Amino acid sequence: MKGIGFVIYILIINNKEYRVGLTSDLEVELSYLKRRRGFTDEELQVYSLTKPLPIGLAKYIYEEITARYERQGALIDDLAGGIKALLLEYSKRVERLLEYYSLLDYSQVEEVEASDYNNLPDLQELEEVHKILAGRLLYYSEIKQALAENQVLLKSPLRLLLQGLRLESKLEIGASLAYQDRNYLVCQRCGEDEKLVEIDCNYCGLTDYYCDCCLYMGKARTCRPLYAFNSDFQLSATRLTEEEQKVEPKLEFSLTAAQRDASQQLVDFIASDGKEALVWAVCGAGKTEVSFQAIGEVLSQGGEVLFAIPRKDAVVELAPRLKASFPDFEFSLLYGGSERKYNVAPITVATTHQVLRFINKFDLIILDEVDAFPYQGSKMLAGAVERACHPQGKIINMTATPGEELSRFNDDKQRRLIKIPARYHGHPVPTPKLLTAEISYNKESKRVDITQKVLKIIKDSIYRDLAQLFIFLPTRELVEIVGKKLQRSLPEIEGESWVQYSHAQDAHRDRKREEFCQGKYPILVSTTIMERAITVPKANVLVLFADWDFVFDVPTLIQMAGRAGRSLEYPQGEIWFVGQMISKAMKESKERIEDLNQEADKKGYLKSGS
Repeated sequence: MKGIGFVIYILIINNKEYRVGLTSDLEVELSYLKRRRGFTDEELQVYSLTKPLPIGLAKYIYEEITARYERQGALIDDLAGGIKALLLEYSKRVERLLEYYSLLDYSQVEEVEASDYNNLPDLQELEEVHKILAGRLLYYSEIKQALAENQVLLKSPLRLLLQGLRLESKLEIGASLAYQDRNYLVCQRCGEDEKLVEIDCNYCGLTDYYCDCCLYMGKARTCRPLYAFNSDFQLSATRLTEEEQKVEPKLEFSLTAAQRDASQQLVDFIASDGKEALVWAVCGAGKTEVSFQAIGEVLSQGGEVLFAIPRKDAVVELAPRLKASFPDFEFSLLYGGSERKYNVAPITVATTHQVLRFINKFDLIILDEVDAFPYQGSKMLAGAVERACHPQGKIINMTATPGEELSRFNDDKQRRLIKIPARYHGHPVPTPKLLTAEISYNKESKRVDITQKVLKIIKDSIYRDLAQLFIFLPTRELVEIVGKKLQRSLPEIEGESWVQYSHAQDAHRDRKREEFCQGKYPILVSTTIMERAITVPKANVLVLFADWDFVFDVPTLIQMAGRAGRSLEYPQGEIWFVGQMISKAMKESKERIEDLNQEADKKGYLKSGS
């Protein structure tokens, strides 16, 4: 072993009891037992069963050869041969597994001197370090960075502090790539079990594997420890009632009736036994601020809150709004490239990828845009969010376009469904018109024929409605073909085209988005990359090839339609879904919008006559 090795050992106490353990430093472990637990040299005997092994292999063997009672403490049976027979039995168990991995020479039954280590860290220093790291799942290098970032000056070596935290049950040390069976490895950071690459490892000197799925966060290997710091805090079971103890968010505007009702339902959810809630809001309903009262409830009880969003730009945009609403609280802002990664704060705003560094930490997690890339369909990110939640914590999912997850919340007492069926301005969400047109696409010649019906929609939007127009298409190639075609066929404004087009590979997409929002040109042709987080005061929406349901599913169609009618200036916005046929997704998306409008009207959320 070139790196940190872990040894399986047997501890004998007073020749009567034993327990099997796993450690990276037997000397420190024994000194801890004597110093903290009051054992003497005469009371303890220790035997190693292996030479230092990679932690993944050592922990797998350790868990395979022992039951829980053997790890916590069992009696030695003198009639069965006593200590000698005990050592022989465990060495056989170890050797069977080592032989399977062709590592039989790592077997070693050897008595270890119970020497005294005089430099154990004190409990105060352990507590200081744990306070910084509680609820985090980190590599050794990340631990060093976290302590440095928080300007913690260590009196004891870090390896001793980590060993001490483990012995005080404040820390669990495992392999970042762990054996679940003899030939089955799972990444403990991201959950991946397929994208594992075999290597000759320079750290352990053995054949090893690393996870290719979360490589951007550091290389998970079977020989690389992953440190899970326990979080002790639990919310008070009783709700606080004194005004000076309650945390009230400071909002720059009043919530609508629909928002107030949803906000109160979330407060009730926090006080309930429920584990998870789904907030289903129409596009433009203002769902974010609806969660702020629930955040205040958790902060009132001393809890920690995570607001997680898949997209970095949404994290950056949300942070100032949260800070303005909770000015008395520290914030941690986490995304790729953020200045600080490890500051301690009661409120964390993070991209969903950054959540991979947490475990059992947050009393409340608010997950916004659950339908958005890259979170949607990612088992890795969904698992990370669930793992980051405290066992007694709660998760609030928020979306304007729920997918399959909606069925989990309809009839489950532990999972509450909360709807916000009306926009802030009190007008119904515009209902899309479903149209058929002979819009043809020849992939070989890269030709798209746009019918007069479609051209009339485009011109009416500009000349009649004086509105800007989103034109959505299902592929990058179609965006470029249609964008260029419209640039040639439509007039210019002061020498500039009416039309700009963009997609994920467009290096100028941010500039084009900003200029469209500023009203510098009237038509933006785009893929679904512009389906969210872009609002203009007066906009219509045209979706071409809307019947391509392998791209335009129900949530995507609703999200694109949601760009229209968002402002009080132009709440009636027009929406057209155009395809060669009317697909099931087109019909279903229209029906879902109509159903929510009817619910909003029934509950009195819409303005009379709207």
